[in-house]
Amino acid sequence: RNYQPNKRHLSKRGFAPFRAATVTPTQKPITRKLPPGRSPKRTNQVQKNGARPEMDGTKPRFRPHLSSDRAGPPGQPAMRSSGPSGAELAVLFRIAIETRQTMDAADQDRRLADIPSQLPARDRMRARLAFLYGEPRADQVARQINRLLKTHAQLRTRVREDRLWSQDDVVLITYGDSIQSPAEPPLATLRTFLNQHLGEAFSMVHILPFFPWSSDDGFSVTDFRAVDAKLGSWQDIRKLSEDFDLAIDLVLNHCSRENLWVVDYIFGEEPACHYFIELDPSTNVSMVTRPRSTPLLSGIRTQQGLRHLWTTFSNDQIDLNYANPDVLVEFIDIMLYYLRRGARMVRLDAVAYLWKELG
Repeated sequence: RNYQPNKRHLSKRGFAPFRAATVTPTQKPITRKLPPGRSPKRTNQVQKNGARPEMDGTKPRFRPHLSSDRAGPPGQPAMRSSGPSGAELAVLFRIAIETRQTMDAADQDRRLADIPSQLPARDRMRARLAFLYGEPRADQVARQINRLLKTHAQLRTRVREDRLWSQDDVVLITYGDSIQSPAEPPLATLRTFLNQHLGEAFSMVHILPFFPWSSDDGFSVTDFRAVDAKLGSWQDIRKLSEDFDLAIDLVLNHCSRENLWVVDYIFGEEPACHYFIELDPSTNVSMVTRPRSTPLLSGIRTQQGLRHLWTTFSNDQIDLNYANPDVLVEFIDIMLYYLRRGARMVRLDAVAYLWKELG
């Protein structure tokens, strides 16, 4: 029989429609005239390579074994399927897609490896920007980043010249409100408690997100440049950084639905109207890997109507679009701001989910 995959059927079963491979009609079998006294033979012996030999009276002809024999009605011989099943095709298609993705990833790794480590830092940065955004845009983005570096260097009030942190450091990880008292803000109470009881036990304090937030225990940030008033102020953060090396989270994969960037997106205001990843709700996203079972796309009503945005972690945590270099520049500015506010180490939250490419 001639067999063509039913793409609509495969899509309903949860498999992505496949473009890179096709199934062609099977050719008519070649018949050969046998010598007198000989009859065609067929064996069900399975070879080591998973193929079944087909005997036509001369020499074996192998083909991949994709489908098994099926039992026929009672009293009738077993029937053999005419071609691979939809599930088998889907497996083959998925293998082909993953193989291509592996080849593409290897090619990207080679391109990054071509950037010599001996280059000056600014030249390496420019080469990586060209890898991400192309040659025409790389120079513009590099100039923006260099301006940020100069601006923050001029605004900083102190410079640390002592050693870097190493494996000898012991880090205390805590929320800003773990220690509380009625007399002062939680961040101030935390500093007092650490100095009185644990001053020699830790060399670095990592305060989990202390910014205004709407969900996920602080990891859905509404304002990246502010301290939650319930915890204290930037002055409290500065005092902590004077007694301990300070680590701060940079929640750079997503922001809260209540963030002003989302408000600008709803009203179509530049530049934030291009900060998010918008997809058609019919897009097949079944191959996306993430640590959540919630819907990947979340609806949001804008002046242009209902739109669906990429949300890796929750409906309230809207992913940012780093294919837009303005987003990268924005978060480099935020990171430098944290360093000026006393951070010795910056933790990049959910950085493995930063870059999205379907397929």
